[in-house]
Amino acid sequence: MEATAGSVGLRIKSKIMKVMTDCLQTVSLIKGPTDEVEEFTYLGSVVSTTRGSEQDVEARLGKATTFFRAMDKLWKSKPLEGQLK
Repeated sequence: MEATAGSVGLRIKSKIMKVMTDCLQTVSLIKGPTDEVEEFTYLGSVVSTTRGSEQDVEARLGKATTFFRAMDKLWKSKPLEGQLK
């Protein structure tokens, strides 16, 4: 796969995460072994080998809290005051 991608000017940049395995073998590309990670974010969800869905829930709550705090000023503005009752 790496050779085919290289033939059209692309390069593969990857990391791996092992889940529910006792395998100690490393995964290698032509340039050498890939990095192993214990968590990553995919489409906004945190995927983790150690904390299950807890970390994803915390990340989503943090994003929601930040958004709602930013919206607080808008909700308290005079033009909307009469429309929210």
